Amino acid sequence: MATKSKKKAEETEQLLRAPAEIKFAEELEYLESIDKGVKPFSWRLSPQMVRIFVLGSTPADKLDRDIPQKWYGDATYVERAIVTLASDRGLLLIGDPGTGKSWLAELLSAAICRCSTYVVQGTAGTTEDQIKYSWNVARVISEGQSRDTMIPSPIMVAMQRGELARFEELTRSTSDVQDSLISILSEKYISIPELSEDAVVYAKPGFNIIATANSRDRGVNDLSSALKRRFNFVTIPIVTNAKQEKQIVTFRTKDLAARNGFTVEVPPALLDILVQTFSDLRQAQSNATSDAKFSNLHGLLKYRESSTRQQDNLGTMVQRKMGRNITKLRSDEDSSEEKHRKWVKLSETIW
Repeated sequence: MATKSKKKAEETEQLLRAPAEIKFAEELEYLESIDKGVKPFSWRLSPQMVRIFVLGSTPADKLDRDIPQKWYGDATYVERAIVTLASDRGLLLIGDPGTGKSWLAELLSAAICRCSTYVVQGTAGTTEDQIKYSWNVARVISEGQSRDTMIPSPIMVAMQRGELARFEELTRSTSDVQDSLISILSEKYISIPELSEDAVVYAKPGFNIIATANSRDRGVNDLSSALKRRFNFVTIPIVTNAKQEKQIVTFRTKDLAARNGFTVEVPPALLDILVQTFSDLRQAQSNATSDAKFSNLHGLLKYRESSTRQQDNLGTMVQRKMGRNITKLRSDEDSSEEKHRKWVKLSETIW
């Protein structure tokens, strides 16, 4: 057992960035060995143990070893995410860049199914093939279309194995690509019309999708109402608590240092300066945005005031002209044809 653990540690050290299920393999194995809770579907851990893995253990958990915290923020967001994944609805994490959406998605995938690498990266160039399937053209030419010559997407593989798939930056992909998720999330299968037999891939119990979206990308490619109904939204705010900010900086510094093979201790005074500096930068940016909004609002009000004044002047002019014409029309004793001609001329003047 010791030899096996040592071998895993050596393999992990050779990776530039190990995924969470490899990096925290010992913790996951320990939690799974003591887990006596009810596990939904094909989950490797119960919801209670998933929470402990992500948020860390406390003395109230009465564990034989300490499980460090890996994601810093309000625990209610993690709990909502876990409850959502235990249902048949997808999970959409929304927030500003740097709020830890992708990291939380990776931790949840690692804890639940021990695999966080079924990932589709949303971009303007993402196609439907990357969500469903594509074909090995060379093998199709020689062997024809079949399940063997098909290249399944990460989402299709997760469906076949009953595990979690991740869709990063969902709103960066185009609307038609986004909508290809609707049938996957509702019917839980993918049809393959090119095949006459075995033409449907069904999802096994435990399959679900964790998607992320930046709130600053709102309006780039908005989600359709049908797709929104198939996701539970969890909005993750920016961390403003100074203590949590220090914990995040310390955690990330040690992680990056260990990844590059050296250790470094961040002096508490320097940590305070870093946290305060970035807090001041965020506040300055917020004030600048508020000033810009106020300037735009002031300009809009001036434009509306000017427009209203012009409309009032135009209305007065029309009323005066219309009044003169109506008085003239009433005072004339012309025939009906002549009066009709004057009414037409009056309407043309007004409009």
